[in-house]
Amino acid sequence: MTLTRAWAARDALHALLVTAAAPLGAQVWDGRPNFEHDYHDNVYVDTAETSQEWTSLGRLRREETITIGIVVEAFRGGGDQAPAKARARELAQIVGDAVIDKTDTKLAGTVRWTRPDTIAEELEIFADGYLARITVRLVSEAHTEAC
Repeated sequence: MTLTRAWAARDALHALLVTAAAPLGAQVWDGRPNFEHDYHDNVYVDTAETSQEWTSLGRLRREETITIGIVVEAFRGGGDQAPAKARARELAQIVGDAVIDKTDTKLAGTVRWTRPDTIAEELEIFADGYLARITVRLVSEAHTEAC
């Protein structure tokens, strides 16, 4: 039996978001890059955490709750924060559309369902513009039967 379904779910989520967000000009990252970049629209598939509960009703089973962080960033130059916020919200909506009901709620069959848990928005001010950041925590549930 696999140790966790979290890794497969995270990989499936990354592939799903590449398909959904990249055509709109966003760079979709597997984690955070360890170098500076000049991309203005970014989607980061961040860490995955899991908690497991084991039960035995006839057969040993594992119920697993998986949490995956997604960070969306949009930078826009100038003195108006509205374009950065609007683009970050647009990209966050793509994440929501991809996992809630339009594309793949089961992340390529790795989990039973996926839903947003928490959403946080923040804004950083720079001398040359604004960076809008939205963090979305997705929660999934998986079920595994052991021998």
